[in-house]
Order: sequence, then structure tokens, then C-alpha cells
Amino acid sequence: MAACDPDASIWVVTKRPLGHTVVDHLASPASGRARIELDPADLLSPNTALPKYDLTAPGCSEVVTDGQIDAQTIRDALTPS
Repeated sequence: MAACDPDASIWVVTKRPLGHTVVDHLASPASGRARIELDPADLLSPNTALPKYDLTAPGCSEVVTDGQIDAQTIRDALTPS
């Protein structure tokens, strides 16, 4: 998804640890360029709430669990600040 260079994107995961895995792979991919500007030292514990990440990259505007997704989250992620 991030490789398509969208204006905004919301990654929806089933569990918080999976969200951290997504962030980790976007920040430090196995190949190619990073999709989000995040120093690997800034990666948070899998127990940390995903909204603690300040993600504004086109390839990743927000990472949320399926229980967190709602209309306001979508509006916030897709509305330029």
C-alpha cells in the first residue's frame, strides 16, 4: 500500500502488536526505501498504544486496531493539517 504513494493511508490491524510490526516494517523495510520517517531507536514497545506514534507520512497516516477505527479516525487521517 505504501509503495503506491497515496496522499494518506490508514493501516487497520487486528491486534496492537501487529500494528507495531507494520510500523517496524514501514520504518525499516527488508528492501527498498523506508516508507515512514522514523528512527529505529524511536520504535515503541508492542504494549504501547498505537496513537503514541505521530505518523504523517503518505504511506502511513495512521495505524489503528479494528476496535479503534471509526468515522472520526478516518476524517482525521485524511484531512490535511
